[in-house]
Amino acid sequence: MADVAEQLRVLHDDIGRWTGRTPNLKKAMQLSNRASVAWAHVMQKRLAGRLEMNGPAHVCDGVPGQLLWARRPGAKDFERLLSERGRSDMMAPVLDGGRRLKRLLWLHTVPHHDADLFSCSRSRAPWSSSKEMGQMHLETVDPDDPFRDWRDG
Repeated sequence: MADVAEQLRVLHDDIGRWTGRTPNLKKAMQLSNRASVAWAHVMQKRLAGRLEMNGPAHVCDGVPGQLLWARRPGAKDFERLLSERGRSDMMAPVLDGGRRLKRLLWLHTVPHHDADLFSCSRSRAPWSSSKEMGQMHLETVDPDDPFRDWRDG
């Protein structure tokens, strides 16, 4: 694993050089950790049943969120979800008479390109309360040595 860790470190530097950007892995890991801590807190509430957010209504726990994880806008967006105001547009709707929507656990990548699927689900009023993909990146990484676990493993 130490060889893989070293190859990843070299690749990171190479990508910076190829794109003409100054690589800053430590900063990326710090931003990633901010997103991880915020998302872990949100997921703890969701899994405990204290927070219902509509899975398909937001894509932060899918591929786009992963792409922004170690960027400032991504960290800020995940931290925004810590407040009720920051996630108000993603919360379960309140129905007349207190009726609860049917809840689903989505066990696959949401097909973002399939508008018919979302249209069908909205017309039948289910609520995707969580997705398997939401359980990613809950651990933080040492910004000073992000490949340590790879070398030790």
